[in-house]
Amino acid sequence: MLAPTTTIASPRAGVSVAGHLGFLAALQLADSAFPAGLYAFSHGLETAAQEGHVRSAQDLERFVEDWLTWQVGPGDATLLVAAHRACTRGATDVLLEIDAYCAATKLAREAREASVKTGGRLLATATTMVPAGSVVHRLHDAVRRGQTPGTYAIAFGATSAALGVGEATAVLADLHSAATGLLGAALRLLRIDHQQTQGILRRLAPLLAEIADTAVERAADWRSARPCGPFVEVLQMRHEAAHVRLFMS
Repeated sequence: MLAPTTTIASPRAGVSVAGHLGFLAALQLADSAFPAGLYAFSHGLETAAQEGHVRSAQDLERFVEDWLTWQVGPGDATLLVAAHRACTRGATDVLLEIDAYCAATKLAREAREASVKTGGRLLATATTMVPAGSVVHRLHDAVRRGQTPGTYAIAFGATSAALGVGEATAVLADLHSAATGLLGAALRLLRIDHQQTQGILRRLAPLLAEIADTAVERAADWRSARPCGPFVEVLQMRHEAAHVRLFMS
């Protein structure tokens, strides 16, 4: 007696093409090859290395963890999700309000300038990727007219929404990009190698997921976003007075 024929479902069965496209868009936006200029900023790490606060891989891991936990998570990550929701609703006025708030949370001048420069570059490219007349185009026009600063987190959130990236995926992709960007800067500043930075990134994965979940929960009350990292902020402020600077922040 012949065995019954086993039917193997197609790998594409039940797969959402739109979901794949959104995920691919998130990878594209978070890629270091995306022309936003993120590689030029160390977010205070250069000063930390020069002053001897960060010398080893262990020091670096603590620095990145603190920066993500106290600055990026309660600030950019939360506001990114809020911007994503505003863009999804087509609420340009709310988006501009969130953008102004995001800039105001950055106490160090170099941190504000870094966010605005990279946000502007992201938007300039994003306008070639989304339909004309979208909220992203309106945000870009407002930035060019000087009506809003155009911070990176808000540009990333709005562009992600316009490209069909889910808010949770968008914020997680941005957090991963932030971590890899800072670790990339560390490779140029410290005596560490790629294996060490990849180990750090893997160990930070649960923290990135936790920060992303918290950002999604708190985004509804985005006006309560309170990033606070005094030590890192002071390092960022000292950076502009450094005699030798490899990075712009």
